[in-house]
Amino acid sequence: MEESKSVKFYVIEVDQYVGKQTKRMISFVSPAIIPILFIILGEYFTIKVGNNVILPRVTTVATHFININADVIGIGTIPKNILYSLVRVFIGYILAIIAGLPLGLIMRYSQRAKGALNLFISLFQPVQAIAWRTLVLGWFGIMSIVTIFNLDYGPTYAIMDNFKISMIFLYS
Repeated sequence: MEESKSVKFYVIEVDQYVGKQTKRMISFVSPAIIPILFIILGEYFTIKVGNNVILPRVTTVATHFININADVIGIGTIPKNILYSLVRVFIGYILAIIAGLPLGLIMRYSQRAKGALNLFISLFQPVQAIAWRTLVLGWFGIMSIVTIFNLDYGPTYAIMDNFKISMIFLYS
């Protein structure tokens, strides 16, 4: 009778050890499952769409990140596009400062201005940031700086065409 108790106890210890090992393996593997499934689904939809410009293959994206200075489908290099995005963010912040700082100071020191503008400004506070993107795209469209300054086609045109009016407001 004592033998069967010791055998059962040994089986429980092994089960607990296997349980800990399995939990460790699951905790190690599980964070990688979702990204791998995402990549597989992305590759599936890429093949389904069949247009490398709209939805590039995973290997194409990896190649562009390995060759970071290579031209990405005719829209420039990755560092160049990052620079464009940073410039857009900077322009958005500058415009926000130019418009918001004087308005805020006027509202702070003038009760009439605060009374006149507070309701109007308060209307915009409940709108979520994600909703502003669609509103700005609707208001400004995808017009670029090239169309404002009516630039001729050339090197300046190629650079300035990347600066869309709506994108300036979306990053601010």
